[in-house]
Amino acid sequence: MARVQHSVLVSRNLLPIVTGVIAMVESALACPGVGEWRLPAELENKLQSTAAAEDHLSAALIYQKQAQQVEGTALQFEDSAQKITQLEDPKQFRRNGLKIAGQQCRKEAVELQKLADHHRQKAETLQEKHRAELKESAPLSQSGIDPTPHQ
Repeated sequence: MARVQHSVLVSRNLLPIVTGVIAMVESALACPGVGEWRLPAELENKLQSTAAAEDHLSAALIYQKQAQQVEGTALQFEDSAQKITQLEDPKQFRRNGLKIAGQQCRKEAVELQKLADHHRQKAETLQEKHRAELKESAPLSQSGIDPTPHQ
């Protein structure tokens, strides 16, 4: 009889642990990783070859939207973690798993935001370079001097 009672106690203790582990795995898989986010193939090809400022601004906008989506996912995980009561999760396995998933999503949102900022800065640099080139060529055309050499 003692043996039967012992196995029942062990199975009761393992159930919350198994549930917590499953919740952590589900939480970890629910938030997509930074490496999984992709730009459209056409835009990615342009960025790798000869990208214009508009291409970088498009990439920045896409990364910004993705960062907002991942931030929303992080808020959902944190909200779910707060809703779990002490009775539902006495050892806090589920809550901790959801909190960890929320933290991971926040880290990914920060990485996506950095990518957006990088592309925005690159676009600004290209725009400034283009403006400078226009200013250099403008005085010559306004003065009536032909910048092309004559033979």
